Amino acid sequence: MKSLFSGLVLLMLATGTSALAEDQAEDKQTPLTEQDKYYKEELKELTNSVTELKVYMQQNKQQIEQLKTENDALKVRLASTEYAVENFKAEHANGAKVAFSAGSGYQGDFGPFNTDVNLVFKTLLTNIGNAYSPNTGVFRAPVKGIYHFTFTVFGLRNTHFIGAKFYKNNHLYFIAHDVPKGNHESVTRTINLVLEEGDEVYLKLPANYQLYDDGNIYNMFDGFLLIPL
Repeated sequence: MKSLFSGLVLLMLATGTSALAEDQAEDKQTPLTEQDKYYKEELKELTNSVTELKVYMQQNKQQIEQLKTENDALKVRLASTEYAVENFKAEHANGAKVAFSAGSGYQGDFGPFNTDVNLVFKTLLTNIGNAYSPNTGVFRAPVKGIYHFTFTVFGLRNTHFIGAKFYKNNHLYFIAHDVPKGNHESVTRTINLVLEEGDEVYLKLPANYQLYDDGNIYNMFDGFLLIPL
C-alpha cells in the first residue's frame, strides 16, 4: 500500500514539473507587446538617470567640500586683515592730527609781478594742528609722515599765464600753469610727500603770472597728514 502511494506522489510531482517547464517555455516564446517594450525602455532610461544623478551628486559633494575649504581660507585672511587694521588704528589713535584748508583772501587781480612772490592764503577754513601760517603761507610739518597737498589757482579773462610753483624747503618740485585764453581758467594739482619734522611746503606765483579772486575762494591751498611714520 505504501509503495503504491509513493508511486502516485512521484508521478504527480513529475507531471507538475513537466507542466511548469512547459509554461515557462511558452512564456519565453511569447513576444513582448508594444506596451511591454515601452515600459522596458522607460525602466532602462530611469536606471540610467539614477546612475547619472548619483555621479552628479558625488561631484557636487566634492565641489561643496572644496568651497568649504576655500571659505575657511578666506575667513583666516579676513581675520588677519581685521587684526592688522585694528593694530594700525591702535598705533595711530593718539598720533598727531594735522589738516589745513585756506583761501587766498584776494580781491580782484593778484599780479603780475616782475619776480616770483610767495602765495599767502590768508582765509583759514581749517587749521588743525596749527601747522599752516596764514601770515607767511608756509606749512611746517610737525611730525614725520606722508602728507597730501592740493592747490587750485584761478584766473579771470586772463591775458597772462595762471599757475603756481610748489616748493619744499626752497626746492622747486614742480610748476603747474595754463596758457591765457581770454576766459575763466583754473589749475589744480595734488601731490603726496614724505616730510621730516620741520620740513616746509609753500607756493609761489611765478613772475608775470596773474590770479584773480573776489572773496568766493577760487584760489585754495589744502593739506593733511595722511600717514604718520
